[in-house]
Amino acid sequence: MDPQTNKIITSVTELEQTAQEILKDRKTIVDLDRIRNGNREALRYLMKKTDGQKSWFLTDSNFLQKDTDTIRLKLEKEQKELDSKINGLRNGMKKKMDIIRDLENKPALKGFNLQPLDSDQVKEIYQTIGK
Repeated sequence: MDPQTNKIITSVTELEQTAQEILKDRKTIVDLDRIRNGNREALRYLMKKTDGQKSWFLTDSNFLQKDTDTIRLKLEKEQKELDSKINGLRNGMKKKMDIIRDLENKPALKGFNLQPLDSDQVKEIYQTIGK
């Protein structure tokens, strides 16, 4: 095989592998989002319960009864972890899309790597404009 053909095959192989990783990440995000929505429903239900009551919950394959506050804290912690994982996967997908665009000799998409301002940055902006 000549070097040009070898280069094309390598490029197409890398492109296909990156695309497969994006599809896998997308499926993982959907699965994690399904869990997150279930947790959100459970948290909403637990908000209706009064403090000190016990509630049943499923862990692995066992039903356990614990204080509602304990379950609520566990679910809130799990929600934060799921949010973090989902955001990490989404950021990784953006980087992989940049790799694909580079392999296709297309310019990187502009405006897709924006990050929201955190609360400290918002406070600084308000201080700067005098509000």
